[in-house]
Order: sequence, then structure tokens, then C-alpha cells
Amino acid sequence: MCLNQASDPSSTRAVTSSTERRGAIGVLAQRMKRMLTSGELSDVEFAVGRQYGPVKVFSAHKNILCNSSDVFYTMICTSNTEPCPLVIHFPDIPSEAFANLLNYVYSDSLENITADNVFPTLHCADKFGLPFLVDACCDYIGKHLNVDNCLAMLDNANRWTPTSDTILEKCLETVDGFGDAILRSEKFSSIGHESLKMILHRSTLAADENVVYTAVHKWAAQTCEERSLEPSPANLREVLGAALFLVRFPLLNDVALAVGPVQTGLLLPTEVRDIFLHKHALEKPALPFRAEKRHQRSTLIICAGGLRDGTWTSLVDSVECFKSANCNMDGSGKITLRSRTLRYNPLAASWSDVAPMHTGRCDAGVALVGGHIYAVGGHDKYSAK
Repeated sequence: MCLNQASDPSSTRAVTSSTERRGAIGVLAQRMKRMLTSGELSDVEFAVGRQYGPVKVFSAHKNILCNSSDVFYTMICTSNTEPCPLVIHFPDIPSEAFANLLNYVYSDSLENITADNVFPTLHCADKFGLPFLVDACCDYIGKHLNVDNCLAMLDNANRWTPTSDTILEKCLETVDGFGDAILRSEKFSSIGHESLKMILHRSTLAADENVVYTAVHKWAAQTCEERSLEPSPANLREVLGAALFLVRFPLLNDVALAVGPVQTGLLLPTEVRDIFLHKHALEKPALPFRAEKRHQRSTLIICAGGLRDGTWTSLVDSVECFKSANCNMDGSGKITLRSRTLRYNPLAASWSDVAPMHTGRCDAGVALVGGHIYAVGGHDKYSAK
């Protein structure tokens, strides 16, 4: 058949033209990507994404896949019962994530990774044993995480990420820093139950406990609505489950407690009684709720020793403590970035203002170099610096 095609001048010209197009691609990654997108000489197919919509079929090449991953090698070399071309089904993998994986395997390309698909791509990379793609996805998440997407990132991390505690902690630290504003946002009512519990468990969450309670009650009411349940006290407690006991009700003042969880019936009468006794009686009953205040983390640097007017000073006389004020939230939840810097006098047990930072920021790194304190990095409401 090839000889017959070669004897036809028009066929020869078509083959030559196609060969010239392939030969014109000088970069190996580009040639590999063309090989993937064209499907030429493919000998295996993957049908993916049935759980997420229409099935999408990808054509690929056994040799390339087997050389990229031991998982692919085992899968392909022990799946020869299918007719040629071999078809392997992955209904639980989103097609966009699998496309990202193939692009990386063939050309090291990460160009189509986005905030929406990075977590399923990370899950896919872990499933097929591609550690370099796992690292690339983690780097992407770290660079693009901000206050506007941290809740979605946290939900995705709980859903997709196999073992990355680092990613979860980065998401939670971002929530910590903007706790009041994030809890007041509309997005908070849509997070998953596991994400809700993680946030409420944090002792470093920068939020007033009344704001915490209001956000949790709103989350429970919306969840009841999504499940077609009446938002009765019993149903609210049911959808909250263990998350209810992560709200620190003893931190609410008596008025907030009365007009909030007591009036709505979210707390049982025995729980209300024990909370009031715990707040006011000498003999305090044990509570199922934590009573310690949440403490927002701040940037702190302690300086001791050194030269003063050419003479070494003692540690006791020279201890100074500097604190960079963090982000403030007003009553409406509006975020104010502060550049104010304070110095602590241990003898007077008081703070005083010193030269402020040039730029207001949160969570900056600090260091003492050559007698000067440097603030490096940090972030504003939207991005890292």
C-alpha cells in the first residue's frame, strides 16, 4: 500500500509536505507535543472523566508512558486483554487534569495548569507516580494562594491532595491572618465540613468569637437549605456535627450569648447552664467547648547584647523587643494593612512607637543585620510580596 501511494505523485507530495512540517519543529519538546496532539502512531487510549461529564478519549504512546512512570509501565504491560488499540478507563479522573499530566509527560509543559485544575492535576500526578509534577503543582499552589482563593484552595486540598500537610497549613495560615474578613464573606458558607472543622480548630484564627459563631450558624443554615432540611435547632446541630463543639461559646459575652446561640436554640439548656456557671461561678463545670482565647500571630523579634557607644552592654540592660503590627479588621470586616512598628521596654512593661515600615503588610519575615531590623516579604490582601 505504501508503494502504491509512493507511485502516485500527489500522494508523494502529501507525504513530503507532512514530513517537512514535522522536520520544521526543531525543539524536542515541541515535537513531542505535536506527537501527542496529532495522535500519530499512538498505540494506547485512555477514556477518562465519566464521573464529571462526557467521557474524553486521549491517544498516547506506550513507550513514552512506560518510560515516564512505573505505574504506567505496570498498568500497560499487564493490560493486554483489550483489543488494539488498548483502551484504559479512568472514570474518576477529570479530563482536564489528565490532559495536564500528558502534556507534562510529553513536553514538561505546565502551561494549562490553573487554580481550578491544579488540585485534580496534583492528585493525578500522585496516582501515576510523577513526583516532579507533584512538586510543580505544589509550587504553583504556593505562588498563587491568596486571601480571595484560600477557602477554595483549602476545600480542594481536603478533596484531592493525598498527603500534603504543607499545603493545608499554608491555606490555614492565610485564613488565620484574615479571619474576621473571611468568616464574614459569602464564600465561607459554601466550604466543606472538613474545611470548617479545620478552621474552627485553629487557636491562631484572627477573629472575634461572635463573628465565628455568626459564620458557623450561617453555614449550618445554608447547609440545611442545600439538603432541603428545615433550619431547626436539631437540624442545625446535626449538619454541624463535631464542628459545633469547636466554637468557643464561653468567649462570648453574656449579651452575645443570649441573643445568639441561646435565643436560636442552637445550644441545649444544659450547655447554656454550664457555660454561664463556667463564666461566673467559683466551681466551674467541665465543658465540651474550649474556653481559651484565640491568639493572632504577630511578627516579633528580640534583640539582646551588642555594642553601645563602643562598649559591650549586658544582656539584661540591652534587651529590646520589636513587634510589627499585623492586619486589622474594623467592624465591617474591612481589612486595614498597618505599617506601625512598636518597641517593648521590659523595665517599664510598655510598648512605644518607632519608625514604621515603608509598606503595610502581613506575616513579613524579620531579621537583625548590622544593627538594623529588616522586614522581608509578607503579603497584602491579594498577593505575596
